[in-house]
Amino acid sequence: MRTSLHEVVLDYDETVSRAQAEMLLLNIARARHHRPVHFTTVSGIAATFDFRTDVGMGAELAEGPAADLYMPSVGVSAAENPTISIVPIQGEEFTRRLLTPLDESTFGFFYHQGVDAALLLELIVRSIVVETPDGDRRVIDNGADGFAEIVSRIDALDRARRLDVGELVFEESWRGAADGAPSAKDLAELIELGYGFRMDGGEGVLSRRVVGRHAVTSYDPAAMSNDARIELQRAAQEYPSNFVRLDLRRGGAAAPLRGWIKLRSVSAILDSIATGIRESRPDALPRVVEAEAPHGNSLFTVEYEGLHYALPRDPEARSQTAFRVLYRLYQMSVSDVPATAVPPVTIAK
Repeated sequence: MRTSLHEVVLDYDETVSRAQAEMLLLNIARARHHRPVHFTTVSGIAATFDFRTDVGMGAELAEGPAADLYMPSVGVSAAENPTISIVPIQGEEFTRRLLTPLDESTFGFFYHQGVDAALLLELIVRSIVVETPDGDRRVIDNGADGFAEIVSRIDALDRARRLDVGELVFEESWRGAADGAPSAKDLAELIELGYGFRMDGGEGVLSRRVVGRHAVTSYDPAAMSNDARIELQRAAQEYPSNFVRLDLRRGGAAAPLRGWIKLRSVSAILDSIATGIRESRPDALPRVVEAEAPHGNSLFTVEYEGLHYALPRDPEARSQTAFRVLYRLYQMSVSDVPATAVPPVTIAK
């Protein structure tokens, strides 16, 4: 019984996981044909297992001197009755999550999970706003001339372990906050609220540690002065939270590069992959193959509008990694399955 239950649980998990991945691939195919995307999820699996063992003994009693015949019988039966609930994912909250551009923290989160910077830039970035030497700002879209050059430069810094991606940490202070040192009670309350106090030249200075916006830099901001970090924070705040501040210092023949990285939404990522299919881009991430016949060596495959769409196996695993990041972004967009807003479809086997 234990072995059978173990195998069934793993089979259910593999089936649901594959179904979610193929649904993501199916929605890429829908976007490629300019169709609306639609998602469903398995909200619950309730399976009843019935294991039975029967043991019996039968006998034939002979007449006369013949020996009696005894016949033991053993019977084992198992029955599985799963009930699977499937719920369409829809509503304003989920739609907003799909359409809202990713937050800067998402870029930092995946980078620190080990996803290389170049892959993230190619997958989730819509454009890069570059500050020109004359003070203007130029927008370079993903796939346009100049974008690959910036990605290559950031990738080189990443491989050389000279790229820093993270939140800016600095100190805010207010001079003249008090004429003298506060009482022990007031000081304890300030510390509890996250503030510090010091006397500087006979003047009270109130301060607090601030965790600010994200930045991608070619240096460690922690090694800079507090004023320099505040200035970097001010530059980051010129755009909303779906922008990441970019500040690369001069390196070799490369000139300084300052600007902002603009992130896409999950919906825009799906549309970008669909565009790559329509335009047959060989370097698209993830690489999705469209063909009239099934693809022989693929991780996932679906059929839509008479065509087959597959995620082929990549020896370098870049395409698989990009799809895995996309899958996780989708999972982050899915809120709790609504209990009453949408009636579930229940399938009993």
